[in-house]
Amino acid sequence: MNLELERNTRLFNTPLEISLRTLFILTKFFPKDLELETLIYLDYFAVHSNDLRGGPQSLHPKYPFRSSEIVVKRDILQKGLIYLISKELVEIKLADEGIKYAATNIGRNIISLFDSRYAKGLSLICNWLFERFYDLSENDLKKIVDTNIEKWGGEFSNEARFRSI
Repeated sequence: MNLELERNTRLFNTPLEISLRTLFILTKFFPKDLELETLIYLDYFAVHSNDLRGGPQSLHPKYPFRSSEIVVKRDILQKGLIYLISKELVEIKLADEGIKYAATNIGRNIISLFDSRYAKGLSLICNWLFERFYDLSENDLKKIVDTNIEKWGGEFSNEARFRSI
């Protein structure tokens, strides 16, 4: 067993994992085309849905400073989108507002093949995302993030001080 490989293996937020969540999101929001920034926000909300008032149980556990994911997701999500586009699961849409993405017919159909507990939970959360955020603009989503970003993961800061006593 190669321990070096194990240390460098990421479990969460890999391009493949994010691309699958992105496909679920794009499928749920179809026929609406979504911008990269919107996908970054919605992916964060999908993983950490309980960070939002009234949100369902989060897919991933809470950990300190998880809000930093929003900053680092851009590159990983872009790689995931390239993968989805190369497999013809997502298409690029050029709009007056910029580049947007949409699930293709193949992409929308392939989602039904996922039946793991994680996929079922993600599907339910994407339903909730659709109901809560479908009519909001990227600017509206950015306001939600800007208002709350310091709170997300900040609940651990006092605990860390307490444990060091």
